[in-house]
Amino acid sequence: KGYHYWALGHVHNREIVRKNLWIVFPGNTQGRHARELGEKGCMVVEGDAEEGIRSVEFVATDVARWQHLTIDATEVATMDDLQEAVQQAVRGAVLESGDRLLALRLSIGGRTSLHGKLAGSPENFRADVCAWMNEASGGMAWLEKIKLSVSAPLDLAALAKRDDPFGMLLKKLDELAADPEALAKLAESVLSELEQKIPAELRERESSLKPLSDEVRVEA
Repeated sequence: KGYHYWALGHVHNREIVRKNLWIVFPGNTQGRHARELGEKGCMVVEGDAEEGIRSVEFVATDVARWQHLTIDATEVATMDDLQEAVQQAVRGAVLESGDRLLALRLSIGGRTSLHGKLAGSPENFRADVCAWMNEASGGMAWLEKIKLSVSAPLDLAALAKRDDPFGMLLKKLDELAADPEALAKLAESVLSELEQKIPAELRERESSLKPLSDEVRVEA
């Protein structure tokens, strides 16, 4: 078509599809909800009919920004430690946003001894997180949602004492770990059974390749 620049719209994610000849989705100028993350703005394009495009530059125009923060609570032992982890992530987000208002979705996961406190009183925990965020951001961050996917730590010793199938399995694994000979026999039995389930044509192919493989190793 002889165009120097294709300015594409409708899609709200910014993307430079191609340079020379330019094909660009600038995205929208302001994120509207928690699925429109990160900086939003416009593309400033300079050029003329004779020289074509001289420069293409993104300029942020959003006054508020949506962002997701993820905290791994696996190594977190106390609420003070969790507060520090959340506030450190919030301070980083504020610094990155350039002092814009932030709407933050916080996801906390992992196995932690805090599981009971976090899952047992979600409303109180949300209030705590709001206070943590307000302190860390100087009032610039708002908590949009908390997603909790934490679980309690596994006590394998206690689980092995149970009389259910899971406890029986753990006890058997402990026995095998303490008896290398029994473990080797079990592995041999399982692998032998697996070999019988392999289609005949694949077993034959493996057998035909072994002499060649041995010959190559000798020559090397």
